[in-house]
Amino acid sequence: MTDIREQILLRILAILGGLPGIVTAARNRLELSGTNRPAAILHDGVEEESSQDSNAPPPRGSLKQFMSLQPRIEILAGSASDGIGATMSAFRAALLPAILGDATLQQLCGGPSGVRGQTTMLYLGSTLETVGGATTEATMEFNFRFQYVLSIEDLAS
Repeated sequence: MTDIREQILLRILAILGGLPGIVTAARNRLELSGTNRPAAILHDGVEEESSQDSNAPPPRGSLKQFMSLQPRIEILAGSASDGIGATMSAFRAALLPAILGDATLQQLCGGPSGVRGQTTMLYLGSTLETVGGATTEATMEFNFRFQYVLSIEDLAS
Protein backbone atom coordinates (compact mmCIF):
# COMPACT_ATOMS: atom_id res chain seq x y z
CA MET A 1 0.00 0.00 0.00
CA THR A 2 1.17 3.55 -0.69
CA ASP A 3 2.31 5.79 2.14
CA ILE A 4 -0.66 7.85 3.35
CA ARG A 5 1.54 10.95 3.54
CA GLU A 6 2.30 10.62 -0.18
CA GLN A 7 -1.38 9.96 -0.97
CA ILE A 8 -2.37 13.15 0.88
CA LEU A 9 0.23 15.22 -0.98
CA LEU A 10 -0.75 13.78 -4.38
CA ARG A 11 -4.42 14.49 -3.69
CA ILE A 12 -3.68 18.10 -2.70
CA LEU A 13 -1.65 18.56 -5.90
CA ALA A 14 -4.56 17.20 -7.98
CA ILE A 15 -6.96 19.61 -6.24
CA LEU A 16 -4.62 22.54 -6.91
CA GLY A 17 -4.44 21.62 -10.60
CA GLY A 18 -8.24 21.75 -10.80
CA LEU A 19 -8.71 25.17 -9.19
CA PRO A 20 -10.35 27.74 -11.48
CA GLY A 21 -7.79 30.10 -12.99
CA ILE A 22 -4.69 28.10 -12.05
CA VAL A 23 -2.41 27.63 -15.06
CA THR A 24 0.33 25.60 -13.34
CA ALA A 25 0.27 23.30 -10.31
CA ALA A 26 3.63 21.97 -9.13
CA ARG A 27 5.22 20.35 -6.13
CA ASN A 28 8.32 21.62 -4.32
CA ARG A 29 9.28 24.05 -7.12
CA LEU A 30 11.11 27.21 -6.13
CA GLU A 31 10.80 29.22 -9.32
CA LEU A 32 8.27 29.62 -12.13
CA SER A 33 8.33 32.01 -15.03
CA GLY A 34 5.64 34.67 -15.23
CA THR A 35 4.02 32.90 -18.18
CA ASN A 36 3.17 29.93 -15.95
CA ARG A 37 1.01 32.03 -13.62
CA PRO A 38 -1.35 32.01 -11.85
CA ALA A 39 0.34 29.03 -10.23
CA ALA A 40 -0.20 26.86 -7.19
CA ILE A 41 2.91 25.39 -5.59
CA LEU A 42 2.68 22.64 -2.99
CA HIS A 43 5.60 22.33 -0.57
CA ASP A 44 5.65 19.05 1.37
CA GLY A 45 6.32 20.91 4.63
CA VAL A 46 6.71 19.31 8.05
CA GLU A 47 5.73 15.83 9.17
CA GLU A 48 5.92 15.02 12.87
CA GLU A 49 4.52 12.71 15.50
CA SER A 50 1.14 13.92 16.74
CA SER A 51 0.20 12.46 20.12
CA GLN A 52 -2.80 14.36 21.44
CA ASP A 53 -2.18 12.91 24.89
CA SER A 54 1.47 13.33 25.81
CA ASN A 55 0.90 10.95 28.75
CA ALA A 56 -0.02 8.14 26.38
CA PRO A 57 2.44 7.99 23.47
CA PRO A 58 2.27 5.05 21.06
CA PRO A 59 3.72 1.89 22.59
CA ARG A 60 7.45 1.46 22.04
CA GLY A 61 7.98 -0.62 18.90
CA SER A 62 4.45 0.07 17.66
CA LEU A 63 3.97 -0.32 13.92
CA LYS A 64 1.36 2.47 13.89
CA GLN A 65 1.55 6.02 15.15
CA PHE A 66 -0.34 9.27 14.80
CA MET A 67 1.29 11.82 12.51
CA SER A 68 0.73 15.45 11.62
CA LEU A 69 1.57 16.71 8.12
CA GLN A 70 1.78 20.46 7.60
CA PRO A 71 2.17 21.20 3.90
CA ARG A 72 2.42 24.75 2.62
CA ILE A 73 0.62 25.94 -0.49
CA GLU A 74 1.59 29.10 -2.37
CA ILE A 75 -0.62 30.79 -4.93
CA LEU A 76 1.40 33.06 -7.25
CA ALA A 77 -0.43 35.60 -9.37
CA GLY A 78 -0.11 39.00 -11.00
CA SER A 79 -2.75 41.67 -11.47
CA ALA A 80 -3.29 45.37 -11.76
CA SER A 81 -2.23 46.90 -8.45
CA ASP A 82 -5.74 47.87 -7.42
CA GLY A 83 -7.14 44.38 -8.09
CA ILE A 84 -4.60 42.02 -6.53
CA GLY A 85 -6.40 41.76 -3.18
CA ALA A 86 -9.64 40.66 -4.82
CA THR A 87 -7.76 38.26 -7.10
CA MET A 88 -6.06 36.56 -4.17
CA SER A 89 -9.28 36.47 -2.14
CA ALA A 90 -10.97 34.67 -5.04
CA PHE A 91 -8.23 32.02 -5.06
CA ARG A 92 -8.61 31.65 -1.28
CA ALA A 93 -12.39 31.27 -1.63
CA ALA A 94 -11.86 28.44 -4.13
CA LEU A 95 -8.98 26.73 -2.32
CA LEU A 96 -10.35 26.35 1.21
CA PRO A 97 -13.55 24.41 0.41
CA ALA A 98 -11.73 22.39 -2.26
CA ILE A 99 -9.18 21.14 0.29
CA LEU A 100 -11.25 20.96 3.48
CA GLY A 101 -14.34 19.52 1.78
CA ASP A 102 -12.54 16.85 -0.24
CA ALA A 103 -13.91 13.39 0.54
CA THR A 104 -10.68 11.62 -0.46
CA LEU A 105 -8.57 13.73 1.90
CA GLN A 106 -11.12 13.23 4.66
CA GLN A 107 -10.92 9.45 4.19
CA LEU A 108 -7.11 9.48 4.21
CA CYS A 109 -7.26 11.41 7.49
CA GLY A 110 -9.50 8.91 9.27
CA GLY A 111 -12.94 9.51 7.75
CA PRO A 112 -15.70 11.81 9.02
CA SER A 113 -14.84 11.30 12.69
CA GLY A 114 -11.11 11.80 12.08
CA VAL A 115 -8.26 10.18 13.96
CA ARG A 116 -9.17 9.38 17.57
CA GLY A 117 -12.41 11.32 17.08
CA GLN A 118 -10.47 14.58 16.55
CA THR A 119 -10.68 17.03 13.66
CA THR A 120 -7.90 15.98 11.34
CA MET A 121 -7.92 18.60 8.58
CA LEU A 122 -7.26 22.13 9.75
CA TYR A 123 -6.72 25.44 7.96
CA LEU A 124 -4.06 27.29 9.97
CA GLY A 125 -4.15 30.61 8.12
CA SER A 126 -2.56 32.53 5.28
CA THR A 127 -0.10 35.32 4.53
CA LEU A 128 -0.11 37.65 1.52
CA GLU A 129 3.03 39.30 0.17
CA THR A 130 3.03 41.70 -2.77
CA VAL A 131 5.68 43.35 -4.93
CA GLY A 132 5.07 45.68 -7.79
CA GLY A 133 4.29 48.84 -9.61
CA ALA A 134 1.77 49.07 -12.46
CA THR A 135 1.18 45.35 -12.12
CA THR A 136 1.56 43.63 -8.81
CA GLU A 137 3.01 40.19 -8.24
CA ALA A 138 1.51 38.48 -5.23
CA THR A 139 2.26 35.33 -3.30
CA MET A 140 -0.32 34.04 -0.86
CA GLU A 141 0.85 31.26 1.44
CA PHE A 142 -1.68 28.87 2.96
CA ASN A 143 -0.93 26.57 5.86
CA PHE A 144 -2.84 23.40 6.69
CA ARG A 145 -2.51 20.49 9.10
CA PHE A 146 -3.53 16.93 8.23
CA GLN A 147 -3.45 14.24 10.91
CA TYR A 148 -3.35 10.58 9.95
CA VAL A 149 -2.20 7.16 11.09
CA LEU A 150 1.23 6.10 9.83
CA SER A 151 1.48 2.35 9.40
CA ILE A 152 5.06 1.16 9.14
CA GLU A 153 3.74 -2.08 7.61
CA ASP A 154 2.25 -0.09 4.71
CA LEU A 155 5.64 1.48 3.99
CA ALA A 156 7.30 -1.93 3.81
CA SER A 157 4.85 -3.39 1.28
